[in-house]
Amino acid sequence: MKRVNCQIPLAKTQIQIIGGNGILEGVSANVVLRLSPVPRVFIDIKAELHSLVHFKIPTMPGEQPLKIRLPSGLEIEASITKAYLNGVYRANLALTQQPVTAIQTGYKLQSVRFNVVNLPDFKCRLRADDETGTVRLQASPWCIKFKAVPELSEVKKTLNEESGYGITHEGSIQRVDGELFSVEEAQKLLFGLYLFLSFARGASCGVTLISGSDKNDEQAWEQWGIYPTHPWLSLSSWFDESLNGETLSEVFPGFWCQLEQSPDAEYSPIRLALYWYLRSNESNALAAGIVLTQAALERLARIILPPESYKELKFAAARLRAALEETGIDPKIPQSCQKLEAFRKSIPKSKIPMVNGPDTLTYIRNALVHSDDTNICEDAYFESWDVGRWYAELLLLNLFKYDGRYINRLKQKYEDKFKPEIVPWARDDVETE
Repeated sequence: MKRVNCQIPLAKTQIQIIGGNGILEGVSANVVLRLSPVPRVFIDIKAELHSLVHFKIPTMPGEQPLKIRLPSGLEIEASITKAYLNGVYRANLALTQQPVTAIQTGYKLQSVRFNVVNLPDFKCRLRADDETGTVRLQASPWCIKFKAVPELSEVKKTLNEESGYGITHEGSIQRVDGELFSVEEAQKLLFGLYLFLSFARGASCGVTLISGSDKNDEQAWEQWGIYPTHPWLSLSSWFDESLNGETLSEVFPGFWCQLEQSPDAEYSPIRLALYWYLRSNESNALAAGIVLTQAALERLARIILPPESYKELKFAAARLRAALEETGIDPKIPQSCQKLEAFRKSIPKSKIPMVNGPDTLTYIRNALVHSDDTNICEDAYFESWDVGRWYAELLLLNLFKYDGRYINRLKQKYEDKFKPEIVPWARDDVETE
């Protein structure tokens, strides 16, 4: 199967179209996942003209979404992107949201299979109790296993040449104790996996081609679609191919614990912090990146600080500084960011006390939003963006109770040091061993 910027068939079936004036029966449908230009599920439909005499169906793109009933009895919404008449009525529909459940014959699953889009490669240590190249993410009672697709080197070569979207990994989910689990639990875990892999990549990393099997190993559930995915680009992150799959295994339990603390809150602080961090790291606009990073940092400070301390500190810079100190991160501007440090020193203390990194980052963000200062050099802007994302990655890793090695984006970019280092709060422990 071709895996890059391609069209992947999902189903050929008969559907019903539900409208205000009835139901259109026997509509032929060809369902595909198109990875290019943007990953999305499309449904090509065909109906005989005589069947449309008494049924009003939209014919123009952008008209009100259609409701489609699948053979499974489930209903989904789609909108017309293209329609034409040529002896028969043909139209191309796009799902209005994705992923959506397309098949569900039972509520209890034994396992779930999935594919991952645009996850970069990384090293995998060999394990005596597992197959080569497989990463295990375990957080009771769950065990997620995934590995690179066999032709990953070819997929990466094509993506490096064309960018776009490609299937890079495949995996499965089961309970450690072998017990059955619900579709709702599977959906929640898959969304968590999507957020986790996106955090590792530093950009949205799609999960797709999802199907679940029952205790008899027969298909009981299938989803069509893909979570939002960022195109294949080289992006800096706390994790890259110089680290190994066991690093992800060590971070995941703490990540899942944080996510579990607010399972039903779509706008929970941790989800919003991850959202703003990812949008910042994906951005190719300097000003937008700085503003988005600040939004992530303010959310993280709210999670980390006790409620009383958070309320007592009235300014964003003070809250961020307290959050960094709480987690063992030095709030001073790192030595590698010389332009940012020079800018900090250039601001008269009578105007605003620029003591450390949080003060400087917040000042620059406010200057951008309120147009208060036009004398900030571009290098200082870039360094403030990098420092902000570095803070965000460290604060997230601390929340996830990770004590291992990570990639310091500042040393990588400004000092050409690519070797992973221990997170700041664990260095004393390592040095005293």
